[in-house]
Amino acid sequence: MNNLFTKESLSRLTSDLIKFKTVFGNNSAFADCTKFIKNYFQDTDLIIRETESNENKNLIILTKETNKPQVFLAGHIDVVDGNIDQFEPYIKDGKLFGRGACDMKSGVAVLMQLMRYFSMREDKPSIGLMITTDEEHGGENGVGYLLDSLSYRADLAIIPDGGNAPEEIIVKNKGFLHLKITSKGVSAHASRPWEGKSAIHDLLKKLNEIKKLFPDTDEKWTETVNIGTINGGKATNQVADISTATLDIRHTEKMTAENILTIIRDTIQDSDLDILISGNVNFTDERNINLIKYAEILKSELNLDAKFIATSGGNDGRYFSKYKIPVLINRPKSAGLHGPDEWVDVESLEKYAKIYLKYLNEILIKN
Repeated sequence: MNNLFTKESLSRLTSDLIKFKTVFGNNSAFADCTKFIKNYFQDTDLIIRETESNENKNLIILTKETNKPQVFLAGHIDVVDGNIDQFEPYIKDGKLFGRGACDMKSGVAVLMQLMRYFSMREDKPSIGLMITTDEEHGGENGVGYLLDSLSYRADLAIIPDGGNAPEEIIVKNKGFLHLKITSKGVSAHASRPWEGKSAIHDLLKKLNEIKKLFPDTDEKWTETVNIGTINGGKATNQVADISTATLDIRHTEKMTAENILTIIRDTIQDSDLDILISGNVNFTDERNINLIKYAEILKSELNLDAKFIATSGGNDGRYFSKYKIPVLINRPKSAGLHGPDEWVDVESLEKYAKIYLKYLNEILIKN
């Protein structure tokens, strides 16, 4: 216990995790990082299970032989790519910098120490830890696979992957839909465009119509669309016979993915439409007893008032929400996720871990 929940031990563990360049496609780094995590628990009597879905590794670590612990802690070790120096963590002015310092290797370090603490308890409660590797690409092969295909469940999920401080509790995340649209035309020489049909021109018209369906707005809790990429054409002096675009659509509880697909299909009738990934809206009622209890401890221990927040960003909470499992989502004081100066406050990291230690000790049923 003496070497757990201190800013030194948490910063060191976070730094160790950051050094693994766990970006999409770097399978050796994922293998090395999951091995590191398993080794962290090698001297405990915790149950460690390994699964894989479409080459995405997952770890499930449990105090009891069950698929439904009382609480599941959930974290992902995949990060968005960055410059090589971002995988060389350092501390400056009380902040730990590095890729994943905020999103979410600091959170994973907290979850690992919590599991280690409960492994040392004689009266172990039923608690589990999920470590997944594809949250940044939708989570379907991580938490989605574990819940949908392997039927893991819990009474509560805790995910340190939202907000920017312990008091910022995410209770709603938008659903999302990534689409690929393909327009086909007829190739011709650019000097005689009437002999062909430009797939690019056709696609641009349709994209403009889609933007009219979801116009840009300052309102945050509403449906939005972003045109992420456009590709097409082989040469400047040739009419393009094929063109593609990808869209990122975020939606609230006012619309479903099915509603949106129907509207867009009606708009782009003669174009191909492919779903790349999708995710449902994540929602936990702020009056949920688990969230109320956390807010009470936050106030008594740190004199902070809980702020219940809706955000357009996403996380793995949506997979638990799909099965009506309440989700507690926040993180230590941090910022810069996906950016060049990603950081976590080391003092807040320690306080965050101790808050959750007290919280779990109060809510977990002793067995």
